Amino acid sequence: ASGKTSLSIEKAKKINGEIVSADSMQIYKDMTIGTAKPTEEERPGKFCPECGHKNRVNAKFCSECGKELASKGTCPKCGAKVGKAKFCPECGTKQ
Repeated sequence: ASGKTSLSIEKAKKINGEIVSADSMQIYKDMTIGTAKPTEEERPGKFCPECGHKNRVNAKFCSECGKELASKGTCPKCGAKVGKAKFCPECGTKQ
């Protein structure tokens, strides 16, 4: 609770930098207690809801999770169930 995360975010914004965390406990998706994990507001950008990795494309899931979900009949862009359809009924993305 010394403010290291807030300070590093502030500094990264000033130099247009990116923060790479090496904290061994922050890599666990649902482990939020005792890790001082940055809040959603402090973490800019989109993050994959499956694994927590930063998502640099205009999709709901990162490319790795998107491929896995697509193989199971789920749209990698919006997460809708598509089965064997050629287009997603929710967002229209070609499957």
